[in-house]
Amino acid sequence: MSTLVESKETLRTRCREAHLTDAEIDSLIANNITSLARLAFALGPPGTAPNDDQVRTLFTTGVGPNIGTLASVKRLIFEAQTMFVAEMKAKVQKKDDTQATLALAERDARIADQRKRLTGLRLRGDEECSHNSYALVLQIVERDTLTYLPPERFTTRRSELQQKKPGKELALDDEHVFFSRQDLHGNRQDFPYTRQKRSVMFDKD
Repeated sequence: MSTLVESKETLRTRCREAHLTDAEIDSLIANNITSLARLAFALGPPGTAPNDDQVRTLFTTGVGPNIGTLASVKRLIFEAQTMFVAEMKAKVQKKDDTQATLALAERDARIADQRKRLTGLRLRGDEECSHNSYALVLQIVERDTLTYLPPERFTTRRSELQQKKPGKELALDDEHVFFSRQDLHGNRQDFPYTRQKRSVMFDKD
């Protein structure tokens, strides 16, 4: 999982929106320009305007960018530098409880990949994970600190769109009386889809 400026899928999406061909995009990635963050520094620090010859060096041998491609890449470099500076500023000012956000292109690519690999799962309806579920796992990745996440925190996309929140019920064990979260179907933690969604979130190909 990657943030906006570190995501390869976001780079691909932005390149397509800037009208680069698939061959040109693959050439950039083959040259190890795999994210907007790398593109931002490929030809100098943010604020540096590259010339045409410098931009041509970003492409591997066999791809000859025309003047339109050069213009598009210069625009992408400017966007990448702007986004990188903005993300760094946000990280410096971010509070500890601020939730991370997974890049849209990264999330869509992950879901598409899982639907191909995990053929026994539908990953739709009650099995479709909420966007907040991705944010929970991304936060663990960014902090590089493993934290226990109870299954009931992994809600469905449907409930997220309906702005539903898990309820609470009074529970009793051998020694304590405590509040236990219910899932959005009115069942407790043993509802199968909550554990399944948590497993899907931590899946890594």
